Amino acid sequence: MKTYCNPVFVEEYPRGTGGESDREFDRDYRSLADPEVIFWKDKWYMYPTYRLAYESADMVHWRPVRVSPDDAGPAPTVLCYRDQFYLSGGDGPLYAGDSPTGPFRPLGYFRRPGGEKMVIRDTMLFADDDGSVYLYWGLGSAGIFGVRLDPENLTQMLSDPVRLIAFDPAHAWERFGEYNQSYGKTYLEGAYMLKEKGRYYLVYSAPGTCYGSYCLAAYVSDQGPLQGFVCQKRNPILATRQGLIRGPGHGSFARAKDGSLWCYYTIALCYDHKYERRIGMDRAGIDENGELYVDGATSIPRLAPDAEGPQPQWLPLTVSNPTRANGCAPGRESFYAVDESLLTWWQPAPETAVPEITVELKARYRLHSYRLLWRDVGLKYQGGVLPGPIGYVLYGREHDTWRVIADHGRNALDVNCDYRTCDSCVADAVRLQITSAPSGITPGLINFTVFGTFASDV
Repeated sequence: MKTYCNPVFVEEYPRGTGGESDREFDRDYRSLADPEVIFWKDKWYMYPTYRLAYESADMVHWRPVRVSPDDAGPAPTVLCYRDQFYLSGGDGPLYAGDSPTGPFRPLGYFRRPGGEKMVIRDTMLFADDDGSVYLYWGLGSAGIFGVRLDPENLTQMLSDPVRLIAFDPAHAWERFGEYNQSYGKTYLEGAYMLKEKGRYYLVYSAPGTCYGSYCLAAYVSDQGPLQGFVCQKRNPILATRQGLIRGPGHGSFARAKDGSLWCYYTIALCYDHKYERRIGMDRAGIDENGELYVDGATSIPRLAPDAEGPQPQWLPLTVSNPTRANGCAPGRESFYAVDESLLTWWQPAPETAVPEITVELKARYRLHSYRLLWRDVGLKYQGGVLPGPIGYVLYGREHDTWRVIADHGRNALDVNCDYRTCDSCVADAVRLQITSAPSGITPGLINFTVFGTFASDV
């Protein structure tokens, strides 16, 4: 059974850069956000904020690929149109290339009908079935805008922009604040156009990516890509303020090979920096009323795209269970690895040569998979303290006997959201041993979860 678990398995999360920040919290951090995903020649390509780009053969495991330029600006968009790939990011020009990874050549900035240059953010390019091309954008309280582009010159707008979504404080999900308590403030952003069976779905995010209340919502139109949009009744389409996967917003939609629709989205983390984020994915669809929805945000293993069979019934077995470690840094107790929060973590004591954390499961379970979320404590790019692979071995205990479940002691993959399946086994406790880490980095374990089922068959 092929499964995935949020946050998505992405190799080599890059350095987070830019954006406003309170000075005292402006620390080095790693981040990916605002993913746009496209499909081309049996592979999917993801274009997120902070780094371009990643490719995948299964929509689940993503590895970096070289792109020129390697950063087109925040919240990039990519469109395949007339055998060319068009790329643009916030505050940047439009680029064109012959493949999803370029090299891309600059074509210039978007311009109004009179030739005036427009510098816009959170851009999204969309080609309709009739060959017409549209540009959508918006980042702030002004709303979400759209305009048709000249198909012979995609930098040229054919009319003045039209505001398609305006801030409505009656929509609680649009209001600022962790609890949407700021009635008169918002950030509407992250426009994405999806067309399904002749209906246009204009997806957007609010109220701000640093909040757990961040979410995805949608307006719909049966009249065209620039008119007739109304707020669908099923809103927001993806939201969860509590738990491990929280603040799901700004993303895109992509099809699996079996035709199923999937949403890739931003997850709020926001500890080392207000824009520290991760990437999630979940199945999406159109309901019986013709409204868009996303079946998430999930935090347990789900069936991967194109995989067949029923959803796995694997439950998290370590959450809030008794833990112990052979060393803890002050204020970084072992329980923080199982408390279902992205804002806390277990950190080994500095003098611990081979850190270990053990979690009692309280019963015998059949284990099927596990998730490790790491924090790079001590990260300092300018000081030469860089991220990299973390080596570990996972053990399970049954009848007082410990055996290896997964041995990645020589792990060569830099994956800070590490989800893997393992050979089915029975255990009543699990232990994680950290065997190696990059020089200068202390591995902080944000989340340690094993997934499985009650071992009624043993």
